[in-house]
Amino acid sequence: QRPVAAIFDCCTALGRAVSRRFAREGFAIALLSTKQQPVALLSHDLSSFGTPVKSLTLNPSDPEDVKSTFEQVHSLLGTPSIFLFNSSAWPYKTGSGILDIQPEQFRSAWGNSLFGAFLATKEVLPGMVREGRGSVILAGPRVEMGPAHYDYARTVSRFGLRSFAQSTAREFSPQGVHVVHLVTDQIAEKGEADGYAETVWRLHAQDRSA
Repeated sequence: QRPVAAIFDCCTALGRAVSRRFAREGFAIALLSTKQQPVALLSHDLSSFGTPVKSLTLNPSDPEDVKSTFEQVHSLLGTPSIFLFNSSAWPYKTGSGILDIQPEQFRSAWGNSLFGAFLATKEVLPGMVREGRGSVILAGPRVEMGPAHYDYARTVSRFGLRSFAQSTAREFSPQGVHVVHLVTDQIAEKGEADGYAETVWRLHAQDRSA
């Protein structure tokens, strides 16, 4: 059975590049996105690698939807051995400070990043633990490394993602699961995205002792 890579959000530059990189290695690909329509072109592109590809919509902030979506991934393709979380769903204009952003906007930013990563990671970890191996890559922009008053909600939620990744790594590394917090710059060009995708592949393929 082919190993499975689950990619969210597959419609970002990083998501597309990682999908292609793992398809090249023969992985079955679960393309996860908040919107189905933009996925069609990527799915067609990946078909040239001759590997199974399934496209599913995912609302990262909805616990029932996340659970249902990953149940479909397991049923259609199998247990993911690599999961990339790279949410791009921002329900507000970036650059909002604490006095400008509304409570619901802050809640949505948190739900689509930190809470979404928490929900999805909980769904993929049991299978990885059973297999004694697997990789969870939680990716995001440089604002995760420290506070930025000019982009309040995204900074706070993304900084929390960094802490979540570190805590999860401490718990599950002894069980063979590699949890990584990957900091990316704004990816504008395909070549840059391909470079990050190669890094994701090497992180997944590296020796467990690393």
